[in-house]
Amino acid sequence: MVVILIMICSLIVAGCSAGSQESNKPLTGKEVSLSYTNAFKIADYGNNIKLLTDAENNQFLLVPEGVKTPKIPEAAGATVINTPLKKVVYCSTTQVGLLQAIFSDKDWDSIAAVTTDTAEWYVDEVKTRMENGTIQYVGTGGMADPDFEKIQALNPDMVFVYTGDYGLQKTLAKMKELHIPCVVVNDYTEPTDMGRLEWLKFLGAFYNKDQKAAGFIEEKAAMLQEITAAVKDKPSPKVVYGMVYDGKVYITDGGSYVAKQIKEAGGDYVFANVNPDKTGSSQISMEEFYEKGKDADVFIYSSMVAYMPSVESLLKAEPLLKDFKAVKNGKVYCFAPWYYMSINKTIEGVKDMASLFHEGLYPEWKLVMFQQLPGK
Repeated sequence: MVVILIMICSLIVAGCSAGSQESNKPLTGKEVSLSYTNAFKIADYGNNIKLLTDAENNQFLLVPEGVKTPKIPEAAGATVINTPLKKVVYCSTTQVGLLQAIFSDKDWDSIAAVTTDTAEWYVDEVKTRMENGTIQYVGTGGMADPDFEKIQALNPDMVFVYTGDYGLQKTLAKMKELHIPCVVVNDYTEPTDMGRLEWLKFLGAFYNKDQKAAGFIEEKAAMLQEITAAVKDKPSPKVVYGMVYDGKVYITDGGSYVAKQIKEAGGDYVFANVNPDKTGSSQISMEEFYEKGKDADVFIYSSMVAYMPSVESLLKAEPLLKDFKAVKNGKVYCFAPWYYMSINKTIEGVKDMASLFHEGLYPEWKLVMFQQLPGK
């Protein structure tokens, strides 16, 4: 009997030892597939443990709250973040706009502060919380850096910024100085609409909403495929896209996501050959704008109705536009006020365009991202 007990105890000890060794083994991750962007990376280790690499190659090891940080050699220098996030500062309206695709009502409580003032918000969940004081305003106006002292006082779990040509590099550096975790989300620099949307996978990872984000991307990809199939054999109307500001003309580059959207919607962008390898905007002469744009069938004025409320206002800004075919025919459109806060509806914007370019294609469709510019 004694011998049997000793053998049993030995087996138990051996089993415990083996289990302990197993638990200390480094985890192996699997790269999450990305179809439309290579600007970030996600490695999934199971059980909501993920290693993220942002747009500036900063790494973050996401570990669910209450779970011991696992041994992952490739995450040796990563910042450990407990998920889901509970106190966050967002410095971009497009980032918050994407979250509308995956957030439930309670998830909005995770936003502690934003850098856009209350009156400018068209996301009701944010506006309401700013009005009752749940979400603070930590901006300083325009595209300037936020109020660092207010952010430091909040002591957030994470600050979301963006870099690039118009980025918040100073904010990123300051957050590192203050030892506040800061992650770079550069959705706005993507050259395709689906690339912009796929950043939702990155954002969703911080809230353990990976599957919901992936499902949303699939849904929008299918919607885009349906639109491009519907316009495939239809005539392509000429489209002019741009704006006049302070006597200068700005257009979107031929390599931009907007230029691609126009093509996806079955339009012929008249400036498609201008900087086809660039994804931003360019300034051109009024003469060039007039020459290429006057015979366009549709004119998308790339500004909000608040800044250009009518065709009459447009002609006051630049009288030469009275000769434009689209102006004469009342085919002038601008951004809806919520345009930059509804990036989750980017593909709906393509459907908007398709409905404008091809009359009768979607007879029941109501514009989501654009508005027709009234005469007066």
